[in-house]
Amino acid sequence: QRYDYSQIQAKIDDDGFLHDSPVVGRVGIQEYRNAAGSIRRELRLPEEVFKADALESMRGKPITVDHTKSGRVTAKDATKTTVGTMLSAGRQDGDTVRTDIVIHAPQAMGDRRQLSLGYSCKLDDTPGEHPIYGRYDAIQRDITINHLSVVPSARAGAIARLNLDGNEEEFLTPQEQHTMT
Repeated sequence: QRYDYSQIQAKIDDDGFLHDSPVVGRVGIQEYRNAAGSIRRELRLPEEVFKADALESMRGKPITVDHTKSGRVTAKDATKTTVGTMLSAGRQDGDTVRTDIVIHAPQAMGDRRQLSLGYSCKLDDTPGEHPIYGRYDAIQRDITINHLSVVPSARAGAIARLNLDGNEEEFLTPQEQHTMT
């Protein structure tokens, strides 16, 4: 058997808007810092991450540069913080989630390339050990997306990033340009 592989690439349209279908989230363990400074490992199970309601909650939500101080984007502050929109519901791609996006002001991203979802969830504080993902302190349930942020470093890891190629070099940092070369 043979499989064709095609990397998804971002495109800049005639108006300068950046269109992409990037990975925006994943299943597995994500680490959060508690108020006292310790690390809490939260498990994101496939049945929660890929739940229809969770995926649908991405459609039409705003894209920001960095997360807002309040942690949520609302109608009161959307015009001040929004640089783009998630156009579609999320969709499963292996252990990750992709969605179609448009960034209307790509120049506002600076050197940020990674993506981080802002969301609410119910925490099940029952610790345990998952056979694939390992030890965890809590499980995220009933995930509802509020926004997507373009950030310097994503909690989901470098896999959650814009798919820029040489055609978007004006938006790349010198290090990223060198790496792509």
